[in-house]
Amino acid sequence: MYKKTTLMVAVLLMLPVVIFAQGITTAALNGTVKTQSGDALVGANVVVVHEPSGTTFGAATRNDGRFNVPGLRIGGPYTVTVSYIGYKTVKQEDVHVAIGQDLRIVFTLSEEAVELAEIVTVAERDAVLTASNTGTIINITTAQIERLPTISRSISEFTRLTPMSSGAAGGISIAGKNNRMNNFQVDGAVLNDAFGLNADGLPTGSASAQPISLDAIQEFQVQIAPFDVRSGSFAGGLINAVTRSGTNQFTGSAYYFGKNESFVGDFEGDEFGEFKDFQGGFRFGGPLVQDKVFFFVNGEIRRSDFPDTAGLLGDGGSNEFPITSADMQTIIDIANTVYGYNPGGFAAFTNETNDQKIFARLDINLSPQHRLTVRHSYVDADRDDGIDRDNNEYTLESNQFTRDNQTNSTVLQLNSTFAHP
Repeated sequence: MYKKTTLMVAVLLMLPVVIFAQGITTAALNGTVKTQSGDALVGANVVVVHEPSGTTFGAATRNDGRFNVPGLRIGGPYTVTVSYIGYKTVKQEDVHVAIGQDLRIVFTLSEEAVELAEIVTVAERDAVLTASNTGTIINITTAQIERLPTISRSISEFTRLTPMSSGAAGGISIAGKNNRMNNFQVDGAVLNDAFGLNADGLPTGSASAQPISLDAIQEFQVQIAPFDVRSGSFAGGLINAVTRSGTNQFTGSAYYFGKNESFVGDFEGDEFGEFKDFQGGFRFGGPLVQDKVFFFVNGEIRRSDFPDTAGLLGDGGSNEFPITSADMQTIIDIANTVYGYNPGGFAAFTNETNDQKIFARLDINLSPQHRLTVRHSYVDADRDDGIDRDNNEYTLESNQFTRDNQTNSTVLQLNSTFAHP
């Protein structure tokens, strides 16, 4: 008896850990099926098909004619078909669902005396005035990510679509809170700065990198005061992202962004110093087995070189520190000969940033009731730091160091429906 009690206590202690690790990465459908006279149809067959991948979900109506279809992949389009013996089959096409949304649809079936063609209904979505929008939640879709302009290709540029979000101290401030009070999740896995040392609150901020490529994100949402009990562990806002997955069609893209001094105008006749900043990448996804197994991969690389524009008095720099090169060399010689310390030189310095990412995802339809997803994200970035030069401060080469950052994130997710709700 003692051993059984100990085992039960151990299991109960583990449950909160498992629940805490969960996140919202799917959507759902619910609704009712009735006759023209308003009577509930019991046992009507509801089939939901994700058209891009052929993934099928199903449910049967209960005694009150209601049905629920949980665990849907976000996005769409979906086709929902309702059938019942002795009644005309009804189909609704072009149905889209967002992260965490539980979309409600009502079907009315008419009796069928003779065999007729099926009835097809098409409805338009209202992104604002729907019963599915609860709490202060803003969804940023794939179309918005692809169409809206972005300079740094960062998450913060899109979270500003939320009225209560703004950039503060290099990070994302939501509802007036410090960015360290936010919670950033990707596919339900927390991806925050665990130590709270980075100004932007993200794990790759020390190396001036983004934790995941925008091209790997299908949709994300910003939650401030959600009603859903599955959302928590934040005092500012929840940034909940879901990554792309493959479909039955091979799709992909390649991109390149770059700039240098040629894109900067002269200031009072002085030419801007040479620099370069470019970013390129690709994405590719498709089926390994039609309607069963899908893959998606994304790679991205960034390189930037920004020379320091400050110089010593008389060197012709845009910012001049008020001592000459000879005076600076005298200071260095004294440090070497008197104190036995080499502070380094004062030659022109170029700050370099290197950033490379790779993302891979595999989706498997094990059965109509079970779907398995495994994905991995890897970021390797570094940037130079320690050199700070302007007309008030001039650090030497011994201050220079490199901030290295490597981030790995793996998610294994099984979505299962053990019985029709």
